[in-house]
Amino acid sequence: MVRFYTPQVVPLKNGKYELSIRYRDESFTGIKKKAIRLSKDTAYARGKGETTPKKRIKDSLSEIEYKDTTLDKLKDKLISNMEEQGLAYKTIETYKANLNVINKTFKDQTVSTIKAVTVNRYLNDASYKKKLSNGTVHSFMVLFFKIFNYAEQFGYLKDNPNSKIKVNYRDESKKKLDKIEN
Repeated sequence: MVRFYTPQVVPLKNGKYELSIRYRDESFTGIKKKAIRLSKDTAYARGKGETTPKKRIKDSLSEIEYKDTTLDKLKDKLISNMEEQGLAYKTIETYKANLNVINKTFKDQTVSTIKAVTVNRYLNDASYKKKLSNGTVHSFMVLFFKIFNYAEQFGYLKDNPNSKIKVNYRDESKKKLDKIEN
C-alpha cells in the first residue's frame, strides 16, 4: 500500500511552480519523490496537480511483469530454493518424489493456467480413484501450496489459488482398526 505525504509547492526561477509529492511503498525502503510543474499556485492547480502524480505512482507500482513458466521448469527452481533454505535431505527427497508424480499430469501446463478446480479434481482423483492414502494426498496439497506461493513470490503467478484448494479426505477408520487388530 502506498502512503502519500503532504505535497509541497516550491517556486522556480522561471516563474512557475513545482509540486512534489513524497511517498513510501512497502516494496522499497525510504521515501521517494515525484514532481510536476504548475503554471499557477492556486488551490485548483494544486488539486489537479496532486492527482496526476498520484495516479502515475500507483500505475508504476502496479506494473509487475509476470513471466509464464511451466511446472516442469518451476519444479527445478523450487527444489533449489528449498535446498538453499536448508531443509533436511529426506524432506527434499520426499518433495522431489511427489513433484515427479504431480509433474506427470501438469508437466507442460504453465503455472498461471493451473486453476484451483483442476487441482481439487486432481487431489480428489488421487484420493478416491487411485486410492492413495490421506497422508499422501495431504502432502500433494502442501506441495501445491508451496508451488503456488513460490510462483507468486517470484513473479510467475498473479492470482494465488491456494485459498480455494480443498481436499475431501476418505474415511480411513477401517484401515486403522485393521492395523490395530493385526
